[in-house]
Amino acid sequence: MVIYFQVQDRALRMFLNGLMRRLPFPASAGETPPGLTDALIFYDPLVTPTRPGHILPAGVSASLESGSPAEAERILIGFISDALTAAAVEHDAELDMLAVEEEDHRRRIKDIETRRARLKELAELTVSAGAQLKDWSPPAPDAAPETPQDAESPAPAQPESSDDASLYPQLTARLRSIMEKTGGVLDASSFDDAFRLTFDLGLSSEVSPHSAAGPLEEFRTPHHRVLHISEYLSRKFVEIYQFDSIRDTERTLSGIRAVVEEHKTRLAKLQQMRRQSVAAAGPNLSADFDRQARAQYQYSFLDARRRTAALTVEEKKQFGILEEELQKLARSIESELYMRFSSSPDFLTTLGRINQAIHQSIQELIRAQEDEPAKADLLARLRETYDGSSVREKWLKMDEQVRRLSQFAKLLAGRSRHRPFTAVTPPPWPLTGKLVTDELNRIQSLDTTLFPEKFLRRRGLPSVLLLPCFGSGLYDWQDGLIVMSLYPENITSAAVAALAEFRMDADDSKELFNSFGSDIKRNRGLGFAKLKELFISDYSAWIQKEAQGFRVMEKDIRSWFERKIPMGDGKSRGRG
Repeated sequence: MVIYFQVQDRALRMFLNGLMRRLPFPASAGETPPGLTDALIFYDPLVTPTRPGHILPAGVSASLESGSPAEAERILIGFISDALTAAAVEHDAELDMLAVEEEDHRRRIKDIETRRARLKELAELTVSAGAQLKDWSPPAPDAAPETPQDAESPAPAQPESSDDASLYPQLTARLRSIMEKTGGVLDASSFDDAFRLTFDLGLSSEVSPHSAAGPLEEFRTPHHRVLHISEYLSRKFVEIYQFDSIRDTERTLSGIRAVVEEHKTRLAKLQQMRRQSVAAAGPNLSADFDRQARAQYQYSFLDARRRTAALTVEEKKQFGILEEELQKLARSIESELYMRFSSSPDFLTTLGRINQAIHQSIQELIRAQEDEPAKADLLARLRETYDGSSVREKWLKMDEQVRRLSQFAKLLAGRSRHRPFTAVTPPPWPLTGKLVTDELNRIQSLDTTLFPEKFLRRRGLPSVLLLPCFGSGLYDWQDGLIVMSLYPENITSAAVAALAEFRMDADDSKELFNSFGSDIKRNRGLGFAKLKELFISDYSAWIQKEAQGFRVMEKDIRSWFERKIPMGDGKSRGRG
């Protein structure tokens, strides 16, 4: 720890210089910049930037001015002692937090070692089984066991349509067949009604599109930020291959090329107008005008290059030659025109305006042409990933997304102890986008700080992904998705569980989570996983029970939520 004093008064600085040699820690003093206040600053080598300064007591300067340096020293030493005590408390809190994190890391390392040992064991079993299969041979026909005539042969096992193993392989196979037909492109418009019913709504294959017209129509109704499987996958395809950026760049490049052609056409018309105007009055200066236009374009092109980058030796030489040529042509043309049309000032004025328009068109043409190579290069780089991928590679990228959906479904089902996917026959009908957004808005009305302004500016409101399974809700930080099952036992519980995880992710500074772990006595010393579990549980009780007026939380936990996550009206709604 280093202490630094910033002071304005020279006498105070001299007093400090004498005192600092006797302090039991490094210290120094310097002049305060204009507009700032005399202060003591802690410089902590573990913290960047430095800690805020503490304004020095006014009594120090007053004692010095009254000729009492001993009193000034007593005041200053007491002030430094109090400041050091406060810093020690702050450091102790940091040490406690580091101890919690260290314990969490120890547990994670222990879990990793356990998993490593298990994987090693499985690898050895796999090698052993593989070695045995190499010597495998089917039994001879006469060695087959005889089946009694009166025994009933067991029926072959039928695959269960409700098994999790069936949905996502089917989804993968269907996506591949679609992408085969479209040359590796995945678009939601390629999905028919049967596909949407089976996968997006999770309905059993016995349900026809006609009998499920209601939920299918509700599914098609665009709701704010709500996605189903087909739309999610097609959006991921667009995101992976940057289709939106490619389309925007193509439109921009097309616009630039249109502007270039427009300037070229305008320039040609202006040059033709100038030639015809002069030729109609007598002299034929077409050759000089053409030479002047070419030289103007080349000169302006090099001049634009010169403003943004250094010219080569050859380009500098060419630049000088063009400058001299333009000056000679201008003098020659002006002399000829003055001799011919000195008595026609209106004609010369009109011709001057045409020349000015030609010069301006050349400048605008060059500016438009400068943008074209950069946009064309950007487009080539954007298209590189897509153009360089085969249909099979595009399959594999989408297979990864399907596997992610499968993991989501297993997590959702596991939290409510259901199978990951069970096809349903209506009723019940699944959730709709409107029900989901209404529920999220209701919870936000209770937790008004749910979506921090800083988080929204950086990442925007999270989207909602509905998966065809029974279960709860979760938050996926990677894509910023609130993931919910289409068939939750309780929509509020599912939404609250997802939003609790969202709150932890949106807490960039970890101030909220660290406070939850240190300010509540029950939580001190717990690892990250346990703290996360308790936070989700307590947040659910706060939104679902305490908001309705039921006192179900312990006093210190309720007090923490009242301070950190107050209700919409800023008051606890618990009953006395």
